[in-house]
Amino acid sequence: MKKSYLNIFGIGLMPLLFVALSFSSNSTYSIDEIRMCSAEVEKNSCPIDNPIFQKTSKDIYISVVSKNVTPGTQMRFTWYYLPTNDYFSTFLGTVYETTSSDNIVEGKSYTLSHFPKDVEVLPGNYEVVIHTGENEKPILKTFKVLD
Repeated sequence: MKKSYLNIFGIGLMPLLFVALSFSSNSTYSIDEIRMCSAEVEKNSCPIDNPIFQKTSKDIYISVVSKNVTPGTQMRFTWYYLPTNDYFSTFLGTVYETTSSDNIVEGKSYTLSHFPKDVEVLPGNYEVVIHTGENEKPILKTFKVLD
């Protein structure tokens, strides 16, 4: 009788163990910071977050600082213009970047991307949607270009 209770308990415990293990992960991937700038000063990273740009800005960069990212992970940066008098955003382009072990400093990975080439920068509001291979939940960063 005691043995059957132990068997039932063990069988009931197996699904719970499976569920618990499926939600745990070996490494905790996290994005620590997203910065925007108009000049790449430090290696593969914006030195500070400055999400307001002049119309004359020639380059617009976005850098992602993350922990425990696997080198070779592809990040997708999708850029949109947000017109003031419209409910819909305008797709500007997608830029793909791949993380590299060359850009890991003190356990943090630095990934740099840029505004889509051959797209005119207009005054107004913009957003960048960031997708990674390890974190499928998209991350949104907004910025503004002054008139």
